[in-house]
Amino acid sequence: RFRDGKVTRHLPYFAFKGDYLFSRKSVRLEYGGRVYHDFSEEVSGHFSLRKLALKAQGDRWTWTVGAQEVAWGETFGIFIADIVNPRDLRDPLFNELSWIKVPVVCSNLQYYRDPWYAQMIITPVPRRTRFPGRDSEFNLFPKEYEGIPSATHKRYSVRRFGKDAEFGGRVGYLFDNGVDASFTYYRHWNRNAVYQFNGSSFEPWVKRVHSLGGSFSYAMQSFVIRGDVLLHTRHPVATSPLAA
Repeated sequence: RFRDGKVTRHLPYFAFKGDYLFSRKSVRLEYGGRVYHDFSEEVSGHFSLRKLALKAQGDRWTWTVGAQEVAWGETFGIFIADIVNPRDLRDPLFNELSWIKVPVVCSNLQYYRDPWYAQMIITPVPRRTRFPGRDSEFNLFPKEYEGIPSATHKRYSVRRFGKDAEFGGRVGYLFDNGVDASFTYYRHWNRNAVYQFNGSSFEPWVKRVHSLGGSFSYAMQSFVIRGDVLLHTRHPVATSPLAA
């Protein structure tokens, strides 16, 4: 609930997923999506494509190309290590990861050789994080800036294929004592909302950043210990309510 007895999200939905196996047993088409009706919004009909990708598989490797979601984190909650997919933050109270992750069209190559495993991700045309609009109840701008216009985050163009690419990977190792540890690196555009004032309006500050991190999990008989850590370098941060 947010105010006036309304809920921020009130949506029945139908979700589907499946795959089609080609004549060559090692190649399949994976797909998934959902159709839903959001009673909290004026627009009634919605369709969201969650996955549409070709997956080739060998004895020690898999290669998935197309729209997909990539999970790197081990912990529960805000999933700080899942940085490959931007997120839909238009409703910050609605933090179910399966809903707020924005699928990206990427190349996802994984290699397994026990006890090692490795993964490489390349997203030629990234997608933006979705932030609340100026007319939203979750408007990012304080009231004192109400009369100052702001530019929206522009989409990355297919015409610039590869020039704005995000890329990185993960390397992991399963120890004999049961600890599964991995190291991740991803080169991407900042996911947070930082604006600069140019004298007449606010403009989004978009910058390439390095993200380095690690994850681990340790399974015991009755419970599992999990952990994630992530460090951003050259990350833009607002020093006043909005200005960088």
